[in-house]
Amino acid sequence: MNGSTPLIGQSTQIVGSIYDAAINPENWPRALDPIAAEVGAKGCILYAIGAEDATPFAIDASTTNFPRELMAEYVRDFWTYEAEGWNLLKASPAGTCVTDEILWPDRDAFNNRPDTLWCVRRMGIRCRAAVKLNDEKAWFDALTFQYVVGRGGITGPERAVARSFEPHLAKAVEIGRGLNVLRARFQAALAALDRWHIGHVLVRSDAGIVYANISAKRIFDARDGVDHGYDGVLRLTAAHLDAEMKRAVADVAATAAEEGSAVGRFLKVPKRSHGGHYALEIAPVRDADGEIDRAFRGAWVTIVDPDRREHLNLTGMAALYGLTPAESEILTLLMDGLRTNEIADHRSVSLGATRQQIKSILAKTDCHDRTDLVRRVFTVNLPIDGPEADT
Repeated sequence: MNGSTPLIGQSTQIVGSIYDAAINPENWPRALDPIAAEVGAKGCILYAIGAEDATPFAIDASTTNFPRELMAEYVRDFWTYEAEGWNLLKASPAGTCVTDEILWPDRDAFNNRPDTLWCVRRMGIRCRAAVKLNDEKAWFDALTFQYVVGRGGITGPERAVARSFEPHLAKAVEIGRGLNVLRARFQAALAALDRWHIGHVLVRSDAGIVYANISAKRIFDARDGVDHGYDGVLRLTAAHLDAEMKRAVADVAATAAEEGSAVGRFLKVPKRSHGGHYALEIAPVRDADGEIDRAFRGAWVTIVDPDRREHLNLTGMAALYGLTPAESEILTLLMDGLRTNEIADHRSVSLGATRQQIKSILAKTDCHDRTDLVRRVFTVNLPIDGPEADT
């Protein structure tokens, strides 16, 4: 999710803490506490889970006044009562806010349900609201708000305040997803980035490189559109894109330093050697706990090389995006690097029909072109080696 919403004062500090939590998930309660306060809620919960056909991961974080054991008890005994609401939210676009008043207009029945009675008795809350954060099909994420008994649900002005934080929460979940997988497999973040077959570069606000993984260094060595000079600054060969990239880095670094609100930026970077492109994404990153550097406030740059197709994994794409068997076959051929006319010849199908099927694939996956499509495939199943790669 790109774009920004103007933020001032306390809000920029909250955004900074959100990006702390992306790197250090134990900091999520510290980030969520002030968000709940800003929208008049007693507490809030951030929930994210990987889709069945994508890389598994999960985030389940709440404000400090909601102990984990209490949350576990609620999930164990009452989660089924929320199934209708979650299913509606999953089928809705990002930004959709669902309240219990909308879902269950019979308030007498709602107030006497076992889950409501438990929430009133054990947590002192009654009205609840949930917001979908992202349209990605590879995972689902939402933020829920809980309000004290007697005050009613979320108001229009409170909803507007919550909306200013949502793109940052969505981006932080996206950043944290890969690190979540790395930690689960290796119990280390930066040292394990070499297992991730996408270029990852951490840069300061001036685009000076702090860390680059092996995949990023290979891209630098190719000197094919993305490079770094002797001064250790990330550079793009195309001058206008280089200036755009540096502005984006400065903007997101300001967000990480609690001085701005830019969420991120996506750039297509042309290769010098042929007509292909790198997919380059820039997002805020900061580290309060010293995983990188306790004072680090900068940008996380990911670089996908569509020509490095050996790590592409198409498992789950058909199920997640509703691709037909023919579209799945065409997707495989696209990822193998075949051109449209070559795919038509390979399948003995007309060029016109093949073009229409490729357009259908792009529409279903919400992609603009092949570079974006490769980026989407890398998103569904993260190209991260397992521990068995050491053996």
